[in-house]
Amino acid sequence: MCVQGKRLLVFGLLAIAAIAAAPAVVRAANTCNGLITIDYVGGPDFALPGDTVRVKLTLGTGSITGGSKLNVNRLRFDLDCDSGMTLGIPCTDEGMKVEYEGDSTITSNCGVTWATGHATSASPNEVVFTPNTTLMIPANQTIPPGFCNLQFDVKVLARSTDATPNEIEEVTGYLTSQNDAGCDNGLTSSGQQSSSIPLCPNCDDNIECSQDSCDQTMGTCVHTPQPTSTPCTDTDNDLCTTSGCNGTLATGGTVVNGCDQNHMVTTCADDNNPCTGPGVCNPMTGICAFPNLPDSTPCPDTDNDPCTTAGCDPNGVCDQAHIMCTTTTTTTIATTTTTITTTTTTILTTTTTVPCVPTGPEAGNCGDMTDNDCNGLIDCADPACGLSTCVGGTNNHQPCSTPQGQVACVNGGGQCQCPIILKDPTAIKFGPPGAGLDQLTSHGRIIITDPVDVAGSEIGWLVSNARGPIYGALLPPFSMRVFQTHKLFTYKNPDALTKGGVYKAQIRITRYGISYGYKVEAYGDMSAATDPQMALQFYIGKRPTPGIHNGAWTRTKFGWVVRDLYK
Repeated sequence: MCVQGKRLLVFGLLAIAAIAAAPAVVRAANTCNGLITIDYVGGPDFALPGDTVRVKLTLGTGSITGGSKLNVNRLRFDLDCDSGMTLGIPCTDEGMKVEYEGDSTITSNCGVTWATGHATSASPNEVVFTPNTTLMIPANQTIPPGFCNLQFDVKVLARSTDATPNEIEEVTGYLTSQNDAGCDNGLTSSGQQSSSIPLCPNCDDNIECSQDSCDQTMGTCVHTPQPTSTPCTDTDNDLCTTSGCNGTLATGGTVVNGCDQNHMVTTCADDNNPCTGPGVCNPMTGICAFPNLPDSTPCPDTDNDPCTTAGCDPNGVCDQAHIMCTTTTTTTIATTTTTITTTTTTILTTTTTVPCVPTGPEAGNCGDMTDNDCNGLIDCADPACGLSTCVGGTNNHQPCSTPQGQVACVNGGGQCQCPIILKDPTAIKFGPPGAGLDQLTSHGRIIITDPVDVAGSEIGWLVSNARGPIYGALLPPFSMRVFQTHKLFTYKNPDALTKGGVYKAQIRITRYGISYGYKVEAYGDMSAATDPQMALQFYIGKRPTPGIHNGAWTRTKFGWVVRDLYK
């Protein structure tokens, strides 16, 4: 260790001899100068608590007027001193800062054996070294090199707490009152020396993800990142994340001084339910929740029943009988023929009378193609659903039964409930008597301001009158072909020409993505179309209400047509 501390040498008191009164003779006063230095010759340049330091006390003399040697009986060493007080023998003890490591650590080239009787301890603060015989040092043994030296070990127990926290002051010397050292001229020496053990500074930067250390050669602090995933304080109150050190001391985003609040994020494992979406962790509980997929989302069909189609119900359960075959009975004078269709089209008409069982009010259930209150009026054909009425915005409760009214509703921040169907005519063409199927063709569009997942939605059409359904067709989700632009969707089923159902259908999104135009050609039994007052409804995207045209149709040679739809 190269640091020698404060080498302030305090020389012994001068012994002034009495001067004779003889006028012709002048004699010099006697002196007794004992010299001591403190050096630290082993251990780190800058110590930490727990380090052992090797102390070297070099003994020497200056001039000894009126004598020739210094006789040393004892040498004192104070382990730690309060820098705010006088640094002399004895000094003010700073506390349990430095520990003497015992006489077994003593080495010396002074030709004597030193002993202290001091245990390996920090108390008492003063260590008194006593030679087995008086050590005699001739005059003028200046330092360096001095006459001889005494070495021993001390251990740093704690940091300094006085006004100089980065060093621990120590003192050595002779105590005059105890005749520790005296010259052969009758004077005693009060030679003393103070020095200090350099300490590493306090390197704690109060950063959890920082490894704080001291360079014991330079006496400077070194801060390096803690290993990745070292725990650090969680401050975001999010039970779905676990904080941890990220191997840096950077700050940014969720990271402060290397402590990343999102170091580990809960991953929700798949619940293997085809009717729930990806799991989402609740930050308040840390528990994963799995939202139900939209009603009628396809799910695996496992019942091997050709008359049922599996689909998700609103409770997130895969219902094997979500869509069931509908039996259509056609009655003639001579025979009765029953056919079961398993295509994607559901024929709602029948010539037989089936009692209606109420399932609840129509209001609030205006998009399920069902006469819930059994009054013969289905969905938006029932006034309970608020036919073409603006909901919300500045035009709340105002009619939106015209294109102008619908634009005013949307621009005012509202939604048109049961919006009107715009565009071209719709026609019913009756087939030949007997086994021939009737034809429905329709071309229309509705305005929807919210985005619609056309490919993943049910698409349906329903023709009804005051007595109930005439004909209905329904395409399940993902049955339409999607074109690359995601603006055009088509469907074709040639079997429908002979078995009934939707033969061709097309959906096209235009006009800034809010106009949903359709074309459909479908076949089935439409013999219940006997009254000009009929309603046509178009269903898309599981919206609360379908689009509707409700009014009088015109009888033609082959069936019915309605031509007064708005453009």
